[in-house]
Amino acid sequence: WLLSTLPSLMIFDDHDIRDDWNTSAQWRREMEATAWWQGRIVGGLASYWVYQHLGNLSPAERAEDEIWSKVAEHHGEAELDLTATLDAFAARVDQEPDSYRWSYARDIGKSRLVVVDSRAARVLRPEQRSILDAAEMAWLDEQMRGDVDHLLVGTSLPFLLGPGLHRMEAWNEAITSGGWGSRLQPFGEWIRQAADLEHWAAFQEGFRQVAGMAIEVAL
Repeated sequence: WLLSTLPSLMIFDDHDIRDDWNTSAQWRREMEATAWWQGRIVGGLASYWVYQHLGNLSPAERAEDEIWSKVAEHHGEAELDLTATLDAFAARVDQEPDSYRWSYARDIGKSRLVVVDSRAARVLRPEQRSILDAAEMAWLDEQMRGDVDHLLVGTSLPFLLGPGLHRMEAWNEAITSGGWGSRLQPFGEWIRQAADLEHWAAFQEGFRQVAGMAIEVAL
C-alpha cells in the first residue's frame, strides 16, 4: 500500500531477473542455451518497465519514451493491448543494451540524483569487460557535471569494497580473461560464479573510469 501511494525511484538488480544476471559472457551463453531464459528476461524487463521504470522518468522523459508514447496516443474506449509490443521491446533491449537507457537522473532542488543501471548495460566480451557500455559511460560523465550543491550517485552494487575483496575480484577478472594463461580461465570462471565475484571491482575498466569521474568532481 505504501509504495502504491508514494512516488519511488528504484533500479533493478540480478535477483529481479536471475542470480548473477550478466556476470560474464559464459554465464549469458549458459542461460541462453536453456529453454526458459528468453521468457524470463522478456517478462522481467517488460514488468519492470510497467511497474517501476515509468515512475523513474520525469514527465518530459516519459513523453519521449517509445512505449509510453503509444499509451499517450491511444484514444477511445477500446482496450489497448501492448503485450506484444512490450515483449518485442524487452527482447530487443536485452540483446541491444545501447538501444534503451534504464539509468536515469533527477534534479531535486539544488541536488542531483543519478541512478546507474549496472546490470543490463554491461559489456561482457572477454577482451573488453565493463560494467557500463560506452554510451552509458558517456551519459554518466555528462550527468556528473553541472552546478549542483549535492551530487548523489546510486547503483545497485557496492562501488567500494574492502581492499581484500576488491583485489580478489580484480584478480579473478584477470585470471578469467587469460592474464595467467588459458589453462586457468575455466577455474577463474568457476570461482567467479560460485563466489559471486561480479561487483564493480570485477569490471576494472569501468570501475577506474567511474572512480576517475568521482575524483574529478570532488576536486
